[in-house]
Amino acid sequence: MTKSKQNNLIKIAFILGSIAFAMPSILYLIQKKTVFAFGPYFQFLYNEPSSRTTQTFLYLLVLAILSVFYFAIIKNRKEMFLDTKRMFLFIAIIALIFVMVLPFLSSDIFYYLGIGRLDSTYHQNPYYTTIKEFVEQGDNTKYLQTDTILATRL
Repeated sequence: MTKSKQNNLIKIAFILGSIAFAMPSILYLIQKKTVFAFGPYFQFLYNEPSSRTTQTFLYLLVLAILSVFYFAIIKNRKEMFLDTKRMFLFIAIIALIFVMVLPFLSSDIFYYLGIGRLDSTYHQNPYYTTIKEFVEQGDNTKYLQTDTILATRL
């Protein structure tokens, strides 16, 4: 196998690994159509009823594979990206994939999204009204039906 083909396979494998890493987030967004309650209930393989140990192992395996291919790309970057156009195309593809990855290891970002929406859209002071109180109030359900951050499946 020539060096050029090997470099292309490494790039393709990195892209496929990135897609595998992003798939649970994409599936969650397609199924739930909201990020509400994403943090504490997320599993790496959302559709699979597998154990937490299996989920963790698969997550670490995909992360390890991505790391190996990333270091191979860094090591062979001068041969892989002969011109800047190809380099920026590769970066754009990877960036578009990772835009879909929800930050499931950082649950505080969902809290910040929620209080930001509570303040900016519903004009509620998050110091006086919690997100849970606002969502559970019966007269707010008409507003929450189209809200992609605070809405539950009403």
